[in-house]
Amino acid sequence: MSERVYLSRSLSDNYSIAKSILESCTNERIFAFYGELGAGKTTLIKLFCEILGVQEPVTSPTFNLIHEYPGAHELVVHMDLYRLQNEDEAYEIGLLDYFQKGHYTFIEWQ
Repeated sequence: MSERVYLSRSLSDNYSIAKSILESCTNERIFAFYGELGAGKTTLIKLFCEILGVQEPVTSPTFNLIHEYPGAHELVVHMDLYRLQNEDEAYEIGLLDYFQKGHYTFIEWQ
């Protein structure tokens, strides 16, 4: 796996960064974001959703764990999994099912 570094000097840089990531990761559908609270994970994921044609408001799935949004061509999944305590909980919420469906899936992990 190759490493790419994207540097954002302002919020206005983030849209082009998100678009560049999606364009360069054509075979990838699952993206994980790790960072402190307030680091901008949800903000960046909102941009990915916008680029993928999601029309409805994108909010953090902190309490629900998973939000599904209809995109222009397919379902987009946004997860916030920091509250999961163990592997069993991941199976209980159907995590593997989501991964196997091939939708764009954006996972926040703190």
